[in-house]
Amino acid sequence: MALQGHPAPNRPIAGAARQPRAPRARVPHLIIRQWLSPCRNVGPDPVAPSPRINLLRIEENLSAAHLRLASAYIENLDWHKCIERYDRPHTLFYLDPPYWETEGYGVNFPFSEYERMATLMARIKGKAILSINDHPDIRKAFAQFQMDTTGIAYTVGGGGKAVERQELIIYSWDKQADPVGLF
Repeated sequence: MALQGHPAPNRPIAGAARQPRAPRARVPHLIIRQWLSPCRNVGPDPVAPSPRINLLRIEENLSAAHLRLASAYIENLDWHKCIERYDRPHTLFYLDPPYWETEGYGVNFPFSEYERMATLMARIKGKAILSINDHPDIRKAFAQFQMDTTGIAYTVGGGGKAVERQELIIYSWDKQADPVGLF
């Protein structure tokens, strides 16, 4: 039975081929898949196995997830179409594109997409926060915006091999003139 242990890394969970097409209907399947994922932990040891799923509490966990996601919209859109569709004066977008000139994302994201992002950030009604690696090309493309830098330790593949780098936090508005009041 698939729920008794972890699935093999390249083996789908039983019933995965029969998953419903509607995004909201897939949520329970995706939550169970996340619970069973051998690499679901985020922290100092991201490859530690996840705890076994407690079948006695699965209904309670799914109910809590349902309540939390009941008013959420789940979309599968290109980033710019999502911004254009949901842009309102009260909307805050968090943008986390692939880092410029890094490998391993498996996604074609040319520099023209960053330029397009800067153009869109300049004209949206809402607000946007972008996190990206600190690179001279990125600084040039987003020069019109306020930026903060923060240190970050990149850890790819585990094993404690962290590399210290700088990351940019780019804002589409003047934070001092118009604080968003998130915290």
